[in-house]
Amino acid sequence: MIKFLDLHQQYLDIKPEIDSAIADVIADTAFVGGPHVKRFEQEFSTFLGAEYCIGTGNGTDALEIALEALELPRESEIIVPGNSFIATSEAVTRAGHKVIFCDVDPDTMNIDVTISLLMAMILSVSYLLFGVLVADFLLPAQTS
Repeated sequence: MIKFLDLHQQYLDIKPEIDSAIADVIADTAFVGGPHVKRFEQEFSTFLGAEYCIGTGNGTDALEIALEALELPRESEIIVPGNSFIATSEAVTRAGHKVIFCDVDPDTMNIDVTISLLMAMILSVSYLLFGVLVADFLLPAQTS
């Protein structure tokens, strides 16, 4: 059987580094926030070339915070890939928005931009005709 995600093998590949980092956190009793998180935020923002970075407890929190930072109108419709983990749609819902599932491009497994733009046009026409709230949409950046 081919595992979908082999976290154990990933851990084994970097075991000494992971074990050392965990031991440091335990020794410092710095389980939330603290110098380790601060260092991660600084190093990761440098790696990304971003001015800021916020460490979160999990990806769901990260998505929810990002959605809230956009200050979209309540109940905005957010397009989410249909093949994503449940946490993606959960973050949209918890941030007070509506999930619109979208097909993915079979070659890239990313949101099919053609279908997403078509959905946006249909929703825009609905807004013009029926006064339905049309939201801003989160689309992934094009990659080459």
